[in-house]
This record gives sequence, C-alpha cells and structure tokens, in this order.
Amino acid sequence: MRDHLRERGSWQIYVPLAQFPSSTLAFVVRSSADSTMMATAIRDAIWSVDHDQPISLAPLENLIAVVDAGYRVVTKLIVFFGALAMFLGTIGIYGVMAHLVSQRIHEIGIRMALGASSVQVMRMVIGSGLRLAVVGIAVGILVALGATRSLTTLLYQVAPNDPLTFVAVPILFVAVAMAACYLPARRGMRVDPLVALRYE
Repeated sequence: MRDHLRERGSWQIYVPLAQFPSSTLAFVVRSSADSTMMATAIRDAIWSVDHDQPISLAPLENLIAVVDAGYRVVTKLIVFFGALAMFLGTIGIYGVMAHLVSQRIHEIGIRMALGASSVQVMRMVIGSGLRLAVVGIAVGILVALGATRSLTTLLYQVAPNDPLTFVAVPILFVAVAMAACYLPARRGMRVDPLVALRYE
C-alpha cells in the first residue's frame, strides 16, 4: 500500500486476516450517493454486527489533503518565492534601464537631432533591455534544467523537463521585461533634442 501519492505502485499480496491479524482495518467505499448518507449507512451496517466497534469515517479528499499537505506547503512557498523573484527582477530591469536612459540622454539627443524618430528611440531602449533579459533567461533555463532533478518529488503528473513550462515561462519573462523597459523607453522617446544636447 502506498503512503504517498507520488510513490510508484508496487506488487501487492492478499493474505488471510486470520494468519496476519491487525489491530486496525481500513477500506474504501465508492458510491454515487451523498457522502453523509453513505457514512451513516456504513456506520449502521458495522454497528449491526458489532455495536462496540469504534469507527472513523472520512472522505477520500480529506485523506489525500492530509497526506499531501507537506507537498502543498512547499509548492506554495516555491510559487511565492517565484513571484517575488519576478517582482524583484522587474524592479531591477526597470532600474537598470532607467539608469541607462539617463546616461544616454546626450546620445539620444544626437540621434533625434540627426533624424531618429521617437519609435526608433523606443525600439533602441527596449532592445537593450531585452538583450539583457534574454541573457538572463538563457542562464535561468540552464540552471532550471539542472535543478529539476531535485524537484522531481514535488511534481505530480508533470515531467521534470516539461516542454510547455520551458516555453511558457521564458515568454512570460520576456513580456515582463518589455513592460519593465517601457517606461524608461517612453522617457527616452520624449527627450527634447535641444535639451539633451546640453545635458552633461
């Protein structure tokens, strides 16, 4: 019998209860009837044979929740820290790009004075941020591929190297990086060439 949902099934042997007695006996009942009514019917059936028999009844969902509670807590912590990491990464990208734009104000002014459009300036700033983001995503994918083996016990019906996950998450990070680069890019797009050329 398996004690955890993620354990692989093993060979089982049915033995006579008289040869291998146990102080406890458990069984699972599947029914389309209401669980409360079914529990009452099971209790009455057992007590009709032995009224002093102690009985503990619980829905299967409750038992699964108890067995899986540790994994659920760890999974929620991983999701929380993952969201926190994305938030901090967004702030970091925004800060770097804002600093980059402030350092390149003079260059942006020269570009705009020579005929560069606001769209080209925005594309330049967002492109610089996305290049940094792509490098970070590439490093993150390599680290994640190495770390998935240690997280195998926390995964349920998901392969450690799930292709959908390794495609969807980088796309999400690219979208977050673009959003973080947008405000600095918009600031650079609105630079007045005359003011920027005097900027030191």
